[in-house]
Amino acid sequence: NFRYRPPSGEFTVSKSAVHIMPLAAVIYPFSEKFTGGVGLTVPYGLGAEFDQTESLITLMNITPALAYKITENLSIGAGLNIGIGNLKYLVPLTTPDGQIVGSADTEASGLGFGASAGLLWKPLDILSFGLSYSSPTKVYFVG
Repeated sequence: NFRYRPPSGEFTVSKSAVHIMPLAAVIYPFSEKFTGGVGLTVPYGLGAEFDQTESLITLMNITPALAYKITENLSIGAGLNIGIGNLKYLVPLTTPDGQIVGSADTEASGLGFGASAGLLWKPLDILSFGLSYSSPTKVYFVG
């Protein structure tokens, strides 16, 4: 929940909302050394809804990736993040004295690209350590 206070008013609290953030992957071992797959993640989402104001911005990544087993205990992987962004912004237009005279309704979507890389070290069968990096994904919106 978010809250804000207009210049001449009381604090307003946003309505409660549930947004689904899917996580799914399909992984296939090509050989003993190579594994590939495609993942679906939502690494970012933020939104709020008030009586006459609504905002939502999300990023969903589709990531084809490939991993290579360097040794029995060490693997490395990389993927291309195909980012799909969505933006919704609805706000009232008001006069200086607070009268609502209309609204601005914006909806846009866009596409962007980034990359991910990871390293996995498994010293024991029951213990693993991993490092991962994801580059920024710049989404260019149209709408």
